[in-house]
Amino acid sequence: MTLSIIIVNYNVKHFLEQCLLSVFDALESIDGEVIVVDNSSVDGSVAMIKQKFPQVTLIANNENLGFSKANNQALNIAKGKYVLLLNPDTIVERDTFTKTIAFMEQHPDAGALGVKLVNGKGQYLPESKRGIPTPWVSFCKMSGLIKLFPHSKTFAKYYMGHLDPDEINEIEILSGAFMLIRKEVLDEIGYLDETFFMYGEDIDLSYRILQAGYKNYYYPHTRIIHYKGESTKKGSINYIYNFYNAMLIFTQKHLYTKGAKWMKFFISIAIYSKAFIAFLKRLFKKIWLPFLDLLILYSGLYGITILWEKIRFSYDSIIYPRPFLYYALLIYSLVWIIAIFLNGGYDKPFHKKHFFTGIISGSIILLLAYGLLNEQYRFSRAILLLGTLWALLSLIAIRYLIEWLHLDSWGLLKQNKRIAICGDEQDIKAVKNVLEQSNVSVDQLFYIDPEDISDSNFYHANINQLIDIIRIYKLNEIVYCTNSVAMSKIIDSMSSLSDHHVDFRISSPTNEFLLSSRYILNPEDVFLYELNSIGKPVNRRRKRVFDFFTSIILLIFFPFYMLFIKKSGQAFKNIISVLLNKKTWVGYCTKNKFHNLPKIPEGVFTPLDGLGFNPQSDISNEIDFNYARDYHVMTDLSILLRNLNNLGKIND
Repeated sequence: MTLSIIIVNYNVKHFLEQCLLSVFDALESIDGEVIVVDNSSVDGSVAMIKQKFPQVTLIANNENLGFSKANNQALNIAKGKYVLLLNPDTIVERDTFTKTIAFMEQHPDAGALGVKLVNGKGQYLPESKRGIPTPWVSFCKMSGLIKLFPHSKTFAKYYMGHLDPDEINEIEILSGAFMLIRKEVLDEIGYLDETFFMYGEDIDLSYRILQAGYKNYYYPHTRIIHYKGESTKKGSINYIYNFYNAMLIFTQKHLYTKGAKWMKFFISIAIYSKAFIAFLKRLFKKIWLPFLDLLILYSGLYGITILWEKIRFSYDSIIYPRPFLYYALLIYSLVWIIAIFLNGGYDKPFHKKHFFTGIISGSIILLLAYGLLNEQYRFSRAILLLGTLWALLSLIAIRYLIEWLHLDSWGLLKQNKRIAICGDEQDIKAVKNVLEQSNVSVDQLFYIDPEDISDSNFYHANINQLIDIIRIYKLNEIVYCTNSVAMSKIIDSMSSLSDHHVDFRISSPTNEFLLSSRYILNPEDVFLYELNSIGKPVNRRRKRVFDFFTSIILLIFFPFYMLFIKKSGQAFKNIISVLLNKKTWVGYCTKNKFHNLPKIPEGVFTPLDGLGFNPQSDISNEIDFNYARDYHVMTDLSILLRNLNNLGKIND
C-alpha cells in the first residue's frame, strides 16, 4: 500500500465530511487507506462517518486522548509506505497526493514534507514553513519582533520569512495540519511523543526527523485549505497555555542545558503573561457593553430623578435623599443589566426580542420589589416608569450608533446579502435552495460560470470576471460548488480575491451544506437554531437559573416534606447535584452521546416523565428532538411539579 491517511477528529463533523470527500477524490489513482480517530466527539461525527464513509477505518475513542495518542493509535495499524497526518478542517486538491508522493520518490533524503496552506479566505498561512523554536526564535515570536521584520532571516525565523512561499525549500519544522512522512522513518525514530496533548507534537516530530539525518521539505506546488482553529479557539486562555506549554516541553526535551535555565523561566513567564493578557481581552470583550449600558442607565436615571423632583416639588420642599441617588439608582441599573443578560440581550446574533424582554422583566422585578418596601422607602414609581422608557430608547440607540461607527456589529443595520454562486446550473440551483431553506436574506444572486467562456444565457459572468462583479455590485459572499469547480481553481480564485473583503463558502459535493471559515450554513442546523433551541446561550442560562433557584427552594423546604416523598436520601442527593450543575432537573430521554443535539447535563427527569403515561412505542429520540428544539422553562417547571413526590428518582 502506498499511502495511509490519518485524521484525528474532535467535534468538527461538517469540516471532516468535506475533508473526507476531497481526500477520496484525490485518492482515486492511489492505493491508499483512510483512518479516522474520533476523540469522543458529541456532534454526530461518528454516525456521519459510518453512514457516508463506510470505507474509512474508524477508531472511536470514549474520551479525548489528545492529538498525539490518537495519531499513534492509527499509526499502529497503518499499512502505507507513506503516512499523512492530516487535520480534519482541511480540503486537499485533487493532485495533492500524486504530486507530493512523486516528490518524495524523487528525493530519498526526504523524511517528511509539508505543502502550502491557505486559510478560508484564500490567504497564505505562514505556519506552512517554520524554524526550530530556539530561545532566540521563541523570543522573536513572543516579543513581536517577527511582526516588525516579517522577512528577516534573523528575526522571522519562526515562520522562515526569508524563504519565498512559492518555492520548494528545505525547512526545519512542518505544520501538523499536513505532514507526509515515510513510514520507515517513523518506525526508526518513534511515533508522536504523547507528552504533548495538543500543539508542539509536530515541532517535536519534525526535529527528530532532522536529528535522524533526514530532510524536511516545503512543497508549494500543491495547496490545501486549512480552516484554522475550528476545533480550538486561539484567543482562549486554554489555547495560550497549551501552545506555550508545548514550547516549554520541547525546550526542556531538546534544547535545555545547565547554562540555559533562564529559558525555562522566560517561557514560563511568557505563558502566564500571555494567559493574563488573553484573560483581560476576553473579560473586556464581555463587560465593555454592559458597563457602558450601566453608565448610560445610571446617568439617565440620575437626570430623570433631578428633573422629576423639580417638577413634582417646589424648591423649598423636601427632595429625594442623596443616598437614594447614589445607591438605589445604581441598584435599579444593575437589575436591568442582569435581566438583559439573563434574557440573552448581550448574545450574538442580537435579537431585539430578547433585549426588550430583559428590560421589561427587569422593570417588573423592580416594581414588585418596590411594592414590598416600607412606605418611607417608596420614593416614586414615576422614576421607575420613566427609567424603563429611558432604558428602552437609550440602550437600543447606543447600539445603532456603535454599529453605524463600525465599532461592533449586532446586525441592526443589516443589509441583504449580494452573493455569487460559481458552478454548473444544477449545483447553482441546489445551493440557491440551501440559501432559501436557511432563511438567508439575499438582495441579489449572481450565477458564475466556472469556465472561462460560456454561451449560456444562464450565467451573469465567468470565474475570471468575478473581480469586476465584486467591484461593481459590492458582493458580500462567493459560493464555490466543489461538485463542478476543481479545488485548484477554487483556491486560485480565493487567493486572487482575498484582499477584496468578501466571504468565501464552499459547498459540499452533495450540496447539503455550505462551509466557511466563519461558520457552517446547514438548513437543519439553522432550522434548529431558528426555533427556541436549548442550545441557545439564553436558554442555557434560563435553564441553569431555573435549576439553581428551584434547588434552593426545595432545599429550604426539604425538612417539611421529606417524610412525604419516596427515597428522601436520594432526593437530597439529586437536589444537591442539580444545585452544583452536575445534573439538571429535566434532561434527555436517551443517553446516546452521538445524537446531534446540544449537550446538557444528565437529567433527574426526562420529558417522558411529563407525559403522565408510557408511550406504546419507543419515540424517545423524537421526544428529545422536540424538547431540544422547542425548549421553554415552563416545560421544566411543569415536569418538576408533576414529579415532586418522586424527587428521589434514580436513573438507570
